[in-house]
Amino acid sequence: MREIKTLSRAEEVDILVAEALKKATASLDLGETKWVVLAVGGYGRQELAPFSDIDLAVIHAGLQQEDVKNLVQKLFYPLWDAKLSLGHTVKSLKESVAFGREDFHWLTSSLDARFLGGDPKFFDAFTKCMVDVAGRKNGRLFLKDLITSSRERWQGFGYAGRQREPELKEAHGGLRDIHAVRWGARVIGRGFETSVTGLEGAVELGLISPEDAIKLVKAEAFLWRLRCFLHESAGRRLDRLTFRFQEAVAEKFFPEKEDALILLGRLLYKSTRDVTRITSSFFGHAGARFLKKSAVSRRGENRLEAPREQLTFDSLLGILRQGRWGLPKLEHLGYEGDLEFLIPGWRNITGLASADANHLHPVDTHSFYTVVEMVDIAEEKGASADISMASEIYKEIVHPDWLLLAALLHDIGKGQTGPHNSTGANLAAGILNSGGIEQHAGETISFLIKHHLTLSHIATRRDLNDDRIIDGLASLVGDGDRLRMLFLLTIADARATGPNVWNTWKSSLVQELFLKTLARLDGKISPDNSLQVNFQEKHFDLLGGDEEVEIMFWAEKGDMGEIAIVAPDRPGLFNRIAGVLSLNHLNVLASKIYTTDDERALEVFKVAAVFEPLISRKTIDHIRKDLNNSLSGHMALSYRMDKLSHRYKKNSEGTPLLTRVVIENGASDDYTIVEIHAMDEIGLLYKITNALFELNLDIHMAKISTFGNEAIDVFYVSDLKGRKITSEEDLGEIEKNILFALSD
Repeated sequence: MREIKTLSRAEEVDILVAEALKKATASLDLGETKWVVLAVGGYGRQELAPFSDIDLAVIHAGLQQEDVKNLVQKLFYPLWDAKLSLGHTVKSLKESVAFGREDFHWLTSSLDARFLGGDPKFFDAFTKCMVDVAGRKNGRLFLKDLITSSRERWQGFGYAGRQREPELKEAHGGLRDIHAVRWGARVIGRGFETSVTGLEGAVELGLISPEDAIKLVKAEAFLWRLRCFLHESAGRRLDRLTFRFQEAVAEKFFPEKEDALILLGRLLYKSTRDVTRITSSFFGHAGARFLKKSAVSRRGENRLEAPREQLTFDSLLGILRQGRWGLPKLEHLGYEGDLEFLIPGWRNITGLASADANHLHPVDTHSFYTVVEMVDIAEEKGASADISMASEIYKEIVHPDWLLLAALLHDIGKGQTGPHNSTGANLAAGILNSGGIEQHAGETISFLIKHHLTLSHIATRRDLNDDRIIDGLASLVGDGDRLRMLFLLTIADARATGPNVWNTWKSSLVQELFLKTLARLDGKISPDNSLQVNFQEKHFDLLGGDEEVEIMFWAEKGDMGEIAIVAPDRPGLFNRIAGVLSLNHLNVLASKIYTTDDERALEVFKVAAVFEPLISRKTIDHIRKDLNNSLSGHMALSYRMDKLSHRYKKNSEGTPLLTRVVIENGASDDYTIVEIHAMDEIGLLYKITNALFELNLDIHMAKISTFGNEAIDVFYVSDLKGRKITSEEDLGEIEKNILFALSD
């Protein structure tokens, strides 16, 4: 049976262009004038992903303006009618040469030009002219521009090997780096009259090794397939492998493999780091041979190259202590497999995509950056108040090297079965013991790994005024040095994760928890520096006001503030206030509720502005008006909240999070704690509190946290008689009603 060859997208487009060109020239009398239609850029290289632009160029020598116009219209219009995403340029040969001297992008695009129609001899003349432009001064100008433009591109798009959502085309380690090596070798090789071009030419010139040329070919094939699969999965042009499409793309590469995402991460890690190393090495060797040293010499140019040595924990600690300066060495050790030799299991997190979209980096790179952040804390790099305090605490650490190892290993359990913190603690214990780390150090580091999320979870989800919470944490850590290390690891981990994870509010909560627990361990009175909602005299003064609804606002540091509201107590009051605050673009961070015997409610909220740098007096006046209207029945609050929610519906690139409801009765003596994990969205708090109101639940305290696209909302609730909810049936109804409310 005869095999049927599948055409590439470039070949399919070639057919359409050929048909359009044939019809165009049949109706035109272009005479003997020299002209040519070219595929340039990616289309010239026959690299068209499903939604790539199709770049065409019409080059001529002496065509009249009317003839050019007619040719372009008759050629391009049918292609536009065919819904092709067309990029086009029309130039005379003289204009092409002149533009090539000024515009580096046009020059490199023309080096990839491919003949589609017209005069073949004129195409050869065009190609020679453009290569001559690139080859001025033996290609030195081109090489210098190539290195400069590549560095600028890396600065803008980053380093793919460090990115949780890598840019596949333009980032350092992406496809454009391989194009740059081909362009550079072609132009440099012209002066040496080599018999081959591209990667083979780079090998012949001694600028890359034959082994590295093979690695580039393999990496290019992988990255190209990856880009095509990404376009198919997204249904549009998209060159950044965003969290939302990673699973779909991984399944295309590794169908029916449960660990497809892990396998894809490892392959992407190796490919992008191969490309990064080889490209940097190519520029280094080419620059040393053909340019002045100052034109290419720059710290970190060959960022993955370092002398090979037998790695021990002592030598590793020497690198960790360097912080940011040691980062390239750490990456090199991971790339070459040295870390896996010293730390069995490191390979499991190499290039591993984190399970949530909040992480900027793969797990191994995040671990490196956690070390970097820890050293920054030690050296007090950063002007923020939390860094200053953390730096002072770091000075009190008895064994800072233990803290550096904990920072490196804190996520070693990811990619394994079970909770990564406890799995990682067990793995680390064995690794450290085998590596000759003394027992007490190993036990402390394992403890820090097991509990590296504990402070953050307690601070953002529990009542820090509850003595049971503080006593429990003090009992867990046992001594002040462990608590100090856990506090510093919490900060470094959060800061290394991403900009949406650590902010003033979370920092203040973790700091408050730390100070209260430290005071408990030292037998001292806890400092009164809480940023939680705590009832004060100024709040209770509102209860004596003359208005039915009283509102007062106090600005706090940053974009935060505190709003106190007094109103007649009624079922659903918290829900109405939450809706009004959302309508006025305020995020609720925490709240506390007090009810008087004469059925007046005092509700105090910590809030932050969504769109404004500060909460204005005008916003407070709007809140007062909207709340009065809502309580008096003159505002369709649910209707307005629905409109607001749809208007600001998040188009998240992340995989939608599974909504979870966790209910706990053991952590508080007086209240049932309801904890909801869901995708963050405008109006989320309103939906949840409405679901609680429908079940006649009283909210006594709330804590609201966001981590990127995830919201974690915690409520301390009781029934209308102030009792915990203990019936399994009632607890089940709470979970069902919240899940239903958030299901749309």
